[in-house]
Amino acid sequence: WPNLRRTPEQNGLIEGIRALKAMVRKHTGKDLPLFSTEQGFPTARDPSKELLQAWCHIRSNLILLGEGFRFHISFHSYDFGAEPGYGFFYNLSARAYTPDKVSPKPVVPAYAAMTFLVDGHKSSGPLEGLGENAWGYTYEGPDDAIMALWSDEEKTVPLPVNAEQAEVFNWMGNSRLVAANAGKLEVAIGPSPTYVRLNKERKAE
Repeated sequence: WPNLRRTPEQNGLIEGIRALKAMVRKHTGKDLPLFSTEQGFPTARDPSKELLQAWCHIRSNLILLGEGFRFHISFHSYDFGAEPGYGFFYNLSARAYTPDKVSPKPVVPAYAAMTFLVDGHKSSGPLEGLGENAWGYTYEGPDDAIMALWSDEEKTVPLPVNAEQAEVFNWMGNSRLVAANAGKLEVAIGPSPTYVRLNKERKAE
């Protein structure tokens, strides 16, 4: 990241991906599989940047998956001397590489929660109507649909749902049931992604 205070959206990640996909279609006449590697966010060993690091990692991954990437490999597993603060884990070892002792940063449980919810799901596209500086995607699975949404500021957005209630998860995977009102679910969002899970009705065999 060129600037520790800039988010993936501020750095134009979404627009860049869509421009890339348009260029591929123009020159090949079709969509090609897309893969992402070594996208990271350094803290420069400043603990005050660790929440922003976590949010930006999760948001970047949700954007990439939401825009149709096959997979994304984040950078880097643990801190090492050459590029300070990139790691998901503190390096507690004397070894710069392959440490035998590490300790997790906030991005680790956040990544676990995201993976628990969206693994095995496929994007059905961006969520519309969230307002300015707010983003989200829907990921479809065999038994449920997961909506992930976030904003640069705290706000409440209405989501149209075909259910009496939905399970809402915070960015660390803690959930609660929220009742819908007249087909709309009021969801509070902010810089940390919020997930909404809607179960699909199974037809009788």
